[in-house]
Amino acid sequence: MLIVALAAPAIAAAQDRYPTKPIHWIVPSGTGSFDNLTRAMAAQMSLVFGQPIIVENRPAAGGVVGMDQAARAQADGYTLISSGLGQFVLQKFARSKLPYDLDRDFAPISLFAKVPMALIVHESVPAENLKDLIAYAKSNPGKLNYGSSGVGTIFHLTAELLKQRTVTNIVHVPYKGPGPMVQDLIAGRVQVAFYSPNSQILSLVKANKLRAIALAAAVRMPSIPDVPTFEESGVPEFDVAGWMGAFAPSGIPRSIVDRLNREIGRAVAVPQVANTFVQASIVPAVTSPEELAQIIRRDQEIWGPLIRKLEIREE
Repeated sequence: MLIVALAAPAIAAAQDRYPTKPIHWIVPSGTGSFDNLTRAMAAQMSLVFGQPIIVENRPAAGGVVGMDQAARAQADGYTLISSGLGQFVLQKFARSKLPYDLDRDFAPISLFAKVPMALIVHESVPAENLKDLIAYAKSNPGKLNYGSSGVGTIFHLTAELLKQRTVTNIVHVPYKGPGPMVQDLIAGRVQVAFYSPNSQILSLVKANKLRAIALAAAVRMPSIPDVPTFEESGVPEFDVAGWMGAFAPSGIPRSIVDRLNREIGRAVAVPQVANTFVQASIVPAVTSPEELAQIIRRDQEIWGPLIRKLEIREE
């Protein structure tokens, strides 16, 4: 008991001085939005902390290798991981076994991004809005095809959720990645898709090659202010945007969680960092740890039953 009593002030002092050495921030993917946004935040936060933040990419096995590395690290605030809907929700139900417990082994720190999806249709589809599309799909069951970047991806699942909510029959055409899917959407070989309203898509919308008819988000996006949300279009509770958040190994001291949460919020507001979000067509969004945990639970309730119904398995 004496040893514990003597050690407690030293531990508290170390937490107050945090950080006193480099922080390792794992990204469970290769290059892309996760990597770019994490590096932009890490660079800004390292200036504030006065310590390097070393970003490490661990993309193997769909991010499972990186997640496992983070779960096994010391819970001292010197290992962080960027993760999101794919790892915390989709893999939970699609993978038969994971080497870690998603509910037990990770501590939420903060959401840092929402990834809105727009419902995009080819110019040939006789629908100017969501109501028109649903009516056309009901009148022509099986005639429309929708593309996705693969079975079990958020684009696939969102389209299936829409079909379920609207009782429509639109045929799924999965692709190996988003590139081929977008090319076939432009060519009209698939007529419908959920996709991020990035600069490529928006340029095609402005050129009247594609049409954005609804946004799966709580509010409209400044980049496409004329595109209504699903709620506004008559399909309620369809705020199913993807998200990215920061996590640490479970057991991290609350004082360190709070410090990291504050600095993430400050970092995303810095113009240089905010511009990285704009370029990726991603919306900065910061929450408390408890709010992030609530988002995870909500999304597990939405996607878990659908993944089971579609019998999606990922090895």
